[in-house]
Amino acid sequence: MINYRKLMGKKLGRKLCREEIIHHKDGNSMNNALYNLEIISPKQHYEIHRKIRKEKLPLKLDWTNIITKITKSNIENLDKHLDLFFSISQKEIIYKKLTSQKLSKTEKEYFSRSIKKKIVALSHFDLYKIACSMLRKF
Repeated sequence: MINYRKLMGKKLGRKLCREEIIHHKDGNSMNNALYNLEIISPKQHYEIHRKIRKEKLPLKLDWTNIITKITKSNIENLDKHLDLFFSISQKEIIYKKLTSQKLSKTEKEYFSRSIKKKIVALSHFDLYKIACSMLRKF
């Protein structure tokens, strides 16, 4: 695979300076097509990625909205998938949270310390895109 800096250098007919940043316009660092590459300043690059990070920040989980969307027919399917990521005690806390039951102080702490991190990771858009692309390859 050709390095994108070398590719841009060939296009410009010169070696790039260290300060010159090559930005992938579509956000895919594997797409080194010339139309997808542009030279920008470090400050511009920082601002672009700061904006992207802000947009991708995990949303606060709206449990009441989530539970209303889960029908009884989907509960079994949901349960199977939860088994892949969560222990039985973690699932119990998730179901309590989904059904708006009161959590004990220990459960609240356990949720915020462990369970919520996994849920946030599962809701990350880039992980979702990776999973979709990997599933298409099988």
